[in-house]
Amino acid sequence: MALLRGSRYVVAMRIDFDTAAATLSRLRWSVGETALRYGQAILWQVDARRGVHTIIARAPSHSEAWALAAKQAESLGNSKR
Repeated sequence: MALLRGSRYVVAMRIDFDTAAATLSRLRWSVGETALRYGQAILWQVDARRGVHTIIARAPSHSEAWALAAKQAESLGNSKR
């Protein structure tokens, strides 16, 4: 699934919730999730924070939102900030 974000697409990795949650935990991120309802649609949001870094990942499914958050966390690597 691709999400339109600004003028570019963000592609979610096909990983499940357990794998994404384990990745965020291993990388020591504090994480929360919210399901937002827009009419008949539900949008999942995963918020994560570590030091000065903040991640907000949104997707139409629970696992896709977590996969996006994990991908963003991995792209930040293991920086100490």
